[in-house]
Parts: sequence; C-alpha cells; structure tokens
Amino acid sequence: MRTRRLIFWIVFIGVFYFSFSNPLFAQERYAVVSYQISQPRTDTADFIDNTSYLGWGLDFRQMVRENVSVGGTFAWNIFHERTSDPIPVNNGGTVTGLQDRTLNAFPIMANASYYFGQKGGIRPYLGLNLGGFVFTQTFSIGIWQIEDTRWDWGMAPEAGVVIPLQHDFALVVSAKYNYAFTGESVTGQDINNAYVSLSIGLAFEQ
Repeated sequence: MRTRRLIFWIVFIGVFYFSFSNPLFAQERYAVVSYQISQPRTDTADFIDNTSYLGWGLDFRQMVRENVSVGGTFAWNIFHERTSDPIPVNNGGTVTGLQDRTLNAFPIMANASYYFGQKGGIRPYLGLNLGGFVFTQTFSIGIWQIEDTRWDWGMAPEAGVVIPLQHDFALVVSAKYNYAFTGESVTGQDINNAYVSLSIGLAFEQ
C-alpha cells in the first residue's frame, strides 16, 4: 500500500511540474476533474465481470499549439464482484466457492491530444495516453485472502468532446480503452488487463 501511494505521488508531482512549469508554454492550461464508469474487457472480465461505478480521474493539459495539447492523466477505478464461478490457479487446477474479487486500477500516463474545430466552440478530440497502471488485485474465499500489487506498462487511446460552458469552464465527455501490455492474475495466470472507461468532467482553465 505504501509503495503504491509513493509511486502515485512521485509521478503525479513530476508530470505536473514538467508539464506546466515551462515558461515556453505560456498558453492555455486546463485541469479536468471527472467521474468515470468502467466496463471490464478480455482477461479483466474473466476475473470481474461487473461494471464499475466507482471511478474518478484528474487530467492536466497544456495547449502547445492551437489544436494540440500535452499533459498527464491519473485515475482510480474500483471493480468488485462476489461470485461462485470457478477460477483457475497456476498449478492447472481451479478454486470454487463463494469469492470476493476486487481490482483497484490506477492509470498513470502522459498524454497528447489533437482537437478539431475552433477555439471557443465545441471541439471533438482524439488522444493517446502512454504510461502504465498500478493494479491491486484481492481474492478472498472463506478465511483465505490473497492480495497482489504490480506495475504494468500500457496505453489508453481516447476520444472525446469539449463543450464550452463559460469563459473558464467546459464540459468534457470522453471514452478510453485502457490496455496493459503485460500482467499476472492474483492466482498466477498470465493476463492482460483491459477495460473501457466513460467519463464526464469539468475542465478549469488555469
């Protein structure tokens, strides 16, 4: 737990500093606070198949050109399921019985986005987030519990739209496909975690 928090805040402070302290980029800066709903995909859905309604995100974006921004993104998505479905283990067997399965996903990435349309109007955009995830998996059955935390490199293509509300505020609606290049389940299986996140947030111009 302490390691996860330390990694999170080190990267948070580092990306924030390098993205926004450079005086060469004295154009618009945006902070986006969002609520996220996430749906597991591929191997993640094999572990937990429930939609997550517990998620938030924090983005920082620096406009380096009229249609291009760079910055960093951070999020916390929580998945949970209580199930009796069998789960495979690394010795080739399976575990059955009533289980609680939890996955905490922390995407920590740098991003770049391209915006269509004109400044001051509604602006669809396409973006790419590159970095990694801190995944904490918890598996409980009876009095037995296993927890595993690991870092996996990954990416998250993104599409969204920015809708101006007032001079310094905008509504941001977006979708991301979060995909980890490597991974291992809490029971020792090789996996690739993936999930889709739909978010709605407010952008604040700095």
